[in-house]
Amino acid sequence: MIPISDNIISRGKPRVIYWVIGINLALFFWELKLENSGELSSVVNSWGVIPVLFNAAIANALSGNPAAGIVVIWRLTSLLLGMFLNGSFSQILGNLIFLSVFGKNVENILGHKIFLVFYLCSGIFTGLFQIITEPSSSVPFIGANGAIASVLGAYLFKFPKAKIDTILPLIRDFQKIKYTVGKNDNHYRGCCRQPLPAPFVVNLVMIEFLGGEKCL
Repeated sequence: MIPISDNIISRGKPRVIYWVIGINLALFFWELKLENSGELSSVVNSWGVIPVLFNAAIANALSGNPAAGIVVIWRLTSLLLGMFLNGSFSQILGNLIFLSVFGKNVENILGHKIFLVFYLCSGIFTGLFQIITEPSSSVPFIGANGAIASVLGAYLFKFPKAKIDTILPLIRDFQKIKYTVGKNDNHYRGCCRQPLPAPFVVNLVMIEFLGGEKCL
């Protein structure tokens, strides 16, 4: 089932939600253009979180290699940049639907700035846990699944009695954007960041401390 609306009256415009949706759409169209020109793989490898490269860069930096510090900084930025890439039409469509339906009220109750911090930290925490749990993975992790799941968790926590209107789709589109990973010629489907249990719990604790009243 796909959520389309709820019974919570929004107070003000969810500006952060609008900006996040706009950036995701713009970058997704950019991805489609890069796919046609054969340049998408290099961007995904640069922007996506690749645990094995991240851990290798940290190991080199700890061994005393000063140049490795620059690589570590770049890999750290992938925790943020990778959140705004999407691996398929179904991923971006699902994420943006859930974000627009549930995110607007979470943003209204937290405020624009705090919601932005919560959203970005949720995605970053998910990326870090992905690195910890799959340290040898060479597949780039992209997408904001973890951040969206945390927004949904915050919504359920703050609005436990909200009523959600949904529809049941008859057609599902699972077309993926394909790109080459590493130096081999195999094509891998976009691997999305998964909303792991540990960062999800951490984010729920964070939402409690960030503020906003619970609407019963």
